[in-house]
Amino acid sequence: MEMENNDLQRTEGEILTMISELRSLNLVTGHKVNKLICSNTESSEKEAVRAILIEADKLRKAQEYFDGLRNFPESEEESEDLKAKIKELKTEARDLEKRVDEFEEKFLKYNVPRLHESESWKEYAESLKEFMKIWKEEAKKGREKGEKSLIEWLRLLDQSENQERKTTFKAMRLVVVDLGIQISDHLALPFLLMSASITMEEIRRYLDEFATILGCLCVEENSIITNTFISILKDVDQLIVARNDIQHLNRVNHKLIERDILYPIIREVLRLEVAFCCPDLPMMLTKDVFLAMGDHLRRVFDKNLNRIGLKLNRLATEASRSMRIENEGNVNADKQFLDSKIRVTWKKLDLKPQADSH
Repeated sequence: MEMENNDLQRTEGEILTMISELRSLNLVTGHKVNKLICSNTESSEKEAVRAILIEADKLRKAQEYFDGLRNFPESEEESEDLKAKIKELKTEARDLEKRVDEFEEKFLKYNVPRLHESESWKEYAESLKEFMKIWKEEAKKGREKGEKSLIEWLRLLDQSENQERKTTFKAMRLVVVDLGIQISDHLALPFLLMSASITMEEIRRYLDEFATILGCLCVEENSIITNTFISILKDVDQLIVARNDIQHLNRVNHKLIERDILYPIIREVLRLEVAFCCPDLPMMLTKDVFLAMGDHLRRVFDKNLNRIGLKLNRLATEASRSMRIENEGNVNADKQFLDSKIRVTWKKLDLKPQADSH
């Protein structure tokens, strides 16, 4: 049965309104997707961006079909079917916008400025301070809402008389210790490789400036996480000062180290800092949620650190080909010593509040 003219006009108006709403949703999401495409996402994140792009393209093509619609259904059943299809697409568009927002929240906040694109590490530290305003604001909002960081909740677990809570504390403490050791292992070797190709004064300057860079990653003052990484750099510095007999004849690609190793490590230090030190938890978690969070962190870091480790191994292998035998022996011995030192440092990690050392 054909619809009456008034009903037909009203139905067409509803359909046009729905198409307009779909167009607006796609427009907003399209801007966000373009921002993701232009962002400096890591290779591990590009797959997720690509999936979002495919979904956005599908919705755009569907919208173009409806935009070109000139003949509207003349039966009530066909009109309802059309409205149902548009409604379904609107739901998909809202879901996609939510995915884009979640992606930005999850990844772009860790997209620190690229180290190798700065003229100097001092200049980079200034750009990093500007970037960290994002996290400073996050921490401020969390404090204002009375939220605590993961480390603060862990301290309360440790103070509890409940044995189950103490066991949970030990398991979560092991997570931060293990991750800290893995990141520190990747942090120390690049500087040992660099020390075999430049003077002591130059490598010590690099270490000092990189310590300043890591100090910029605190979401709040005097972070136990970043301070521990900085202490590892001091150990590297002391080791280099202690041995001054290395011959600087081999070549190491410093820009490659900055791009492929040190820049990703900065991201991982920030990730660990945020995970444990950013006040964003409104209440203490249950044992199962704590442990699930620990498992998730291990999976995320293992994936990222394995990728860095592969690049680091390739660089170390290439460097050894041009390295004098005595230099290679020194670097290997230094690496073994630092591996041991790193493990001792993190295993002694004290999660109690630190006095301000600034």
